[in-house]
Amino acid sequence: MHKRLRTGLLAVLLFVSPSAVVVALNGTPAAAACNDYPHHNIEGSNPSVERRGNRGGLLINDFNYGTLNASIHRSLFVFSDIQNYVEVGWTANNGGHSGPTVYREYKNRGSDSGPLFDNKNLVKGDYYNFRVQDGDQNTVFTYFVDSDDIGQSADMNFSRGTLLTNSERRNPCDTWYAHFQNLKQCNNANPCDWTGYSSLACYVVPSDNDGYKFDKIDAQEHYVRKSGGVTC
Repeated sequence: MHKRLRTGLLAVLLFVSPSAVVVALNGTPAAAACNDYPHHNIEGSNPSVERRGNRGGLLINDFNYGTLNASIHRSLFVFSDIQNYVEVGWTANNGGHSGPTVYREYKNRGSDSGPLFDNKNLVKGDYYNFRVQDGDQNTVFTYFVDSDDIGQSADMNFSRGTLLTNSERRNPCDTWYAHFQNLKQCNNANPCDWTGYSSLACYVVPSDNDGYKFDKIDAQEHYVRKSGGVTC
């Protein structure tokens, strides 16, 4: 779920500067007034070549979800352009779901499906394997959590795209902390041949990032956190 302009692998976020707040590393917001609602994403990408699918282990943040002021998202994308992409991951404080909830989404020729929720139980502190793929090259993407098929996209106008990782919030009192691991790419279809990301780079970090950065471990793993990392 995005509000951004893109040119190639460059990204410019549209935002309103937030008031100064302090957010703890583990994602529990400190006491502060949240009077504005900037919508920001911190993302990584596998920029080398377009792929048919994206998968990886996403941490389910372990904190009190009742403290959230707006929705948060942790997700993976196959991104064609701002009008055409598919996304899978988990969200919280969203659509009547207070705790962490699986969702899938797509934007097709400018028409956004919005988050489509799944009732799979997610345990705080655990990792789940999310993936989205066009494994048979029919321009319809299928979404999975672990081995569970959770649905399909519309008939899209693309079958390959840039692979993105995404940590997203809509309020400066919420958290960006995230951990993505075992990131893999679908190179060819029928069926997907999953291999580790060939490369991983910082894709976008907003200027008002409250100290959160893109912290790369290797080509298949990164954090969004305040210790270490880079901005881009």
